[in-house]
Amino acid sequence: MGEKVPQLVDKEPRPLSRVERTLLDFVLEGPDGSPELRAQGASAVAVSACDCGCKSVGLEPARDAPDADAGDGAYGLSADGTSPTGTDVEVTLHVVFGRLTELEIWDGSMTESESRGELPDISTLRYRERD
Repeated sequence: MGEKVPQLVDKEPRPLSRVERTLLDFVLEGPDGSPELRAQGASAVAVSACDCGCKSVGLEPARDAPDADAGDGAYGLSADGTSPTGTDVEVTLHVVFGRLTELEIWDGSMTESESRGELPDISTLRYRERD
């Protein structure tokens, strides 16, 4: 048997938490954010949560929010930071066919791929260059 693959589990749509909103806005204000993505981000609600223990959430922007450039179909806008306990945390905003789909908040790179649900200190976040 292999390891369980984390999945986003559907939840009742809800407004983003203060921390989720802060992280989303930070990534969208980076060098790869666009007016279309920022418009989607302004209307986005959380529609799912990861079942692995990390703080990742599935996003759903308003249907009337403009589509962004689809690029190669799917891409991510990322920032790297550190939690208050010193754990590395990646924040990646996934865009699929020009639409926001997930705010991934991953803290498992230092713990053998097991998340402890840690969040980055916003002051430590640094934008990662998009490939």
